[in-house]
Amino acid sequence: MHSRCVGDVTVVTCAGRIVAGEESRALQVYLDRLLLEAHVLLHLGGVEFIDSRGLGLIARYLTRPQDRRGALKVCAVSPKIDGR
Repeated sequence: MHSRCVGDVTVVTCAGRIVAGEESRALQVYLDRLLLEAHVLLHLGGVEFIDSRGLGLIARYLTRPQDRRGALKVCAVSPKIDGR
């Protein structure tokens, strides 16, 4: 994953897999740090697979109360993940 700033939004581009273990832990640590101060757009266009742990992680960040300054949105969900 890598990130870039576009105005006041940090775009985090993910590629590969978001699964239980090191991948989901790394994403969680990264998002925790960014969401302290930034609005984050999670670009999932390069993600080929998300297991239930990865999906749960993203869902928690999307639905949790915004007690921090930042917010999370998701874009460019790849067709492999979207299921359409």
